[in-house]
Amino acid sequence: MEKSARITIISLILIITMIFSIGIIIKKTVIDSAQVIDNDLLLQESVEQIEPVRGNIFDKNGELLAGNISSLEVLIIPGFFPKDDGKKYEILTLLADTADLDISWLESILKSDLSINDPYEPRVIKQDISSREAIRLGSLLNKYPAFEIRPVIRRQYHVMNSGLAHVIGYLGRLDSVDQNINTLANYKPTSLIGVSGVEATQEQSLRGVTGESVVQSDLTGRSYSVRSSKSSQAGTDVTLTIDYQFQLEGFKSLKKYIQAGISDARDPSLREGRGAYTPEGAFVVMDVRTGEILALASAPDYDPNIFSSADRSDELNAVLSAPQKPLVSRATMSLEPPGSTFKPLVALAALEAGTAHPNTHIVSTGELLVPNMYYPEADPTIFRDWYPHGSLDMTRAIVRSSDIYFYVLAGGWPPGTIPTGDDIKGLGSENIATWASRFGFGMNTGLEVTTESSGLVPSEAWKKNVINEAWTLGDTYQFGIGQGNLLSTPLQLAVYTGALANGGTRLKPTIIKNTDGTRAFEKIPAKTEHFSFIHDAMVATASGPDGTAQRAKPDGYKIGAKTGTAEFGPPYSDGTYDEHGFVIAFGPIPNPEIAIAVYIKHGNGAYHASPVAKDIFEAYLASRSE
Repeated sequence: MEKSARITIISLILIITMIFSIGIIIKKTVIDSAQVIDNDLLLQESVEQIEPVRGNIFDKNGELLAGNISSLEVLIIPGFFPKDDGKKYEILTLLADTADLDISWLESILKSDLSINDPYEPRVIKQDISSREAIRLGSLLNKYPAFEIRPVIRRQYHVMNSGLAHVIGYLGRLDSVDQNINTLANYKPTSLIGVSGVEATQEQSLRGVTGESVVQSDLTGRSYSVRSSKSSQAGTDVTLTIDYQFQLEGFKSLKKYIQAGISDARDPSLREGRGAYTPEGAFVVMDVRTGEILALASAPDYDPNIFSSADRSDELNAVLSAPQKPLVSRATMSLEPPGSTFKPLVALAALEAGTAHPNTHIVSTGELLVPNMYYPEADPTIFRDWYPHGSLDMTRAIVRSSDIYFYVLAGGWPPGTIPTGDDIKGLGSENIATWASRFGFGMNTGLEVTTESSGLVPSEAWKKNVINEAWTLGDTYQFGIGQGNLLSTPLQLAVYTGALANGGTRLKPTIIKNTDGTRAFEKIPAKTEHFSFIHDAMVATASGPDGTAQRAKPDGYKIGAKTGTAEFGPPYSDGTYDEHGFVIAFGPIPNPEIAIAVYIKHGNGAYHASPVAKDIFEAYLASRSE
């Protein structure tokens, strides 16, 4: 592999040298033409920065995800166009015919640049031309100083159709992004800088060190000769923890079941004018031993190459204006109630608090009637279970995902009712909130990406201050089943699942390969036997004949899992809601290696999110055995 890398580097140097030589020849011809036009040009010396070659981004196996390509590009300099409209049109027509470009597009560029931008700043109009085409264009257009061909090293991404674009990110010109050039050394207004993803968070390493050259230029800034130069230093390569081939397999499954969820959802004719469903989802796979993120995908995806290609502006504008917002990472920014995936946390908290134990029994009749404590004569509020499960202990409650069982664990039996089952005090909202924070809900994980939502762990104070309403028993019930105002991201769910899998160590996730093996973590203060109980209950949820997560189980292996299906949006006229589906899973058992969190916007946790987890497990196990 090292030999191959050396050959690649040598080849790249030779190509760049050849291209640069062609560029010098063409530029010298253009300069000579300019001197013929005006022999009285006043030259001045100035220092110009030499942009460094940006470092590459690789996956954990050395597969190139973001690199550089050498090419030639065609530019025009609006300020050098003749003032006479006839002559201007003559040049534009020749350029359009020679370079196979739309003349109206060239006219619009020329008009906007003369009226808004620096007229002497070159504008790229065509990229990636061959050396043969560069010589042909140069020979036809060399008498026009408004035309230029130059060698360039351009960023190229190899992550299409993988759901990884949000992780890698993209570049933007410094003068077009929200950055203060005065605070950044080694940059000029036209320098490219990481705008999002790893390109942004690892900018300092990837950037390299800018070189310098002392050049002679005229008063417009057009360069004529180089007096001296200091070479730039290439940026440092960055290796991710991502397994790209594994990522591809997972993303293929995610897209499949996103579409299945949409197909199985409410009939479009019954959507009451709400528009089409957005094909939206995400997954995160984390190593529960190290915190390394092995795969992280978000749909809808986008092609980051549109940000580095001057001739793909239509595609870029379409992405920027798309109502589906493809630039938003659903894995790190989507905020949704986690639904029943939250129930193992509530069960653990109840065990730790001593308000319940594994043999605590509650009978689910399908409905829990809560009287109005302020107006006893009023009709009670009905809290429903998705099924009348009958008598349940804690394991069965997790396996069957009984809502009533966890209503009671969270809030206890309401005053004025006759309990069916064991008498339970209830955890209370503040206790649940404390345990949610211990598992990382309501805070950024610290992953090396530019955009991450912190989520929300609700509290009585929050509801009073933000919504101006008092906390109710119903709020506690909803909190206990992972709904209501509780909001989390798929990434937070993966971190939480990892802590359940490894016995209570909340790892700080990372996407950058750490060669020294160190990791950041926080130990969650809970008894080993309680983690073991939750662990076993989640295994039963994936393995039992009536477990809600059995579709997440890979063939021939045991895993632990928990599904979640939560309601969102305004209700329909029949009282139902749109649903999104989650599944969290870890495995293989008995020594878990990975944690998985899958999110599908319009789908069910058992029927749509769980099969994605199964496919991810099987892809991981296959790659492990290779």
